[in-house]
Amino acid sequence: MSDLEAVAEPIISALAATLNEYRDEIDGKIADHQQRTRNVISDLDGRVTDAKATAISATRAARATPKPQPSLRSILVKSLTARLVAIKNHGADPLATARQLYGDHRHSEKIMDAIRDVTGFVTRSTTAIATTTDTAWAGALVDTGVFPGAIASLAPSSAYARLAVLGIRVNVGAGKSMLLPYRVKPGSVPNPFVGEGAPLPVRAFSLAGVSLQPKKAGGLCVFTTEMLKHSTPSIETLVSQQLDDDIGLGVDSVMLGKAAGSATVPPGLLNGVSSITVSTGTGAAAAAADITALVAAINPAPVSPVLIMNPVQAINAALILPSGIPLPVITSDVVPAGTVICLDASDFASSADDSPVIDTSEDAALTMDDQPVSADMLATHPVSSLWQHALFAVRVFEFVDFKMRRPGRISYGESVKW
Repeated sequence: MSDLEAVAEPIISALAATLNEYRDEIDGKIADHQQRTRNVISDLDGRVTDAKATAISATRAARATPKPQPSLRSILVKSLTARLVAIKNHGADPLATARQLYGDHRHSEKIMDAIRDVTGFVTRSTTAIATTTDTAWAGALVDTGVFPGAIASLAPSSAYARLAVLGIRVNVGAGKSMLLPYRVKPGSVPNPFVGEGAPLPVRAFSLAGVSLQPKKAGGLCVFTTEMLKHSTPSIETLVSQQLDDDIGLGVDSVMLGKAAGSATVPPGLLNGVSSITVSTGTGAAAAAADITALVAAINPAPVSPVLIMNPVQAINAALILPSGIPLPVITSDVVPAGTVICLDASDFASSADDSPVIDTSEDAALTMDDQPVSADMLATHPVSSLWQHALFAVRVFEFVDFKMRRPGRISYGESVKW
């Protein structure tokens, strides 16, 4: 080996070693960069997969969630509005009128169905189908087949309609009856604790029942041509309010009365019930004492106590009681000022047949009397022609009944001072 080679060899070896180090370092950095790139891509893949799963889950949940359904009252009022406007337009087709008024409405087909066959519509509307995608599957089977009744649907602010929702509802047709049983309160409560080999106590058990026998109820609402010339929302409001007032108050006046009833009229809920002794005071203490006494008069203690009173009475009580009225309140204009009623809503039973009659007319002749008494009243009462006076009428009737399922589940006080 020459001297030059001897000198160059260590230099070349050193350079080769340095190059190898740099190459190893660069290869390590490249590998690290590639790994980080793979990690980023993997993370993005995971996020995309999660996003897809979330989107699929949300889509399935949206499909499974039942769409909001319109109230029966809303559909009935809209169908009646279309029928009245059709009559006003000189006998136009109600279905064509409904398409013109509600063609863009998401429940337009339901409105059409109510116009074609109102009885069939309300019967179908009471049944809900249970599906495996319904998260409240069992809830869909509870009380879905009981039609609340045309009167309760068209007069929802009435005490009758509000109590029907809180109590027991059944459908009993005209000419039929249904016995609602209840357990008669035993005289004593046995001690359930026994010794070894001793017999268990047996509490006295006996049943009684109250019979629901629906009776024909209904009303007529008359509208002028001028009322039906408003815009569609205004017409709906007028129709809805007048039906609520004219029909609901009539049923409330009988239900919250004291009359014994007859073959054609149900007895009032207060029939045979004696008024409690009320306080003579006028302030919050007197109101609290009277409400307490009304609840205490229902024995055993009520499960769902509800107060019924005049709207003015309710406002006054809410103002003078420091924490407001402690119980749910139903107001009705038929309750006299100074009278307060308390009942156990869980024991209120009502029935409405599932074949109501809802008609409209512009040609009928009506006896304008809010208390017709006999078939021969035409001889003594003036008759008005709807056609002659440019009026339109809605007629609603069905067979209904109402009772307290057990005795002693209602109390009332008269002449309260607060």
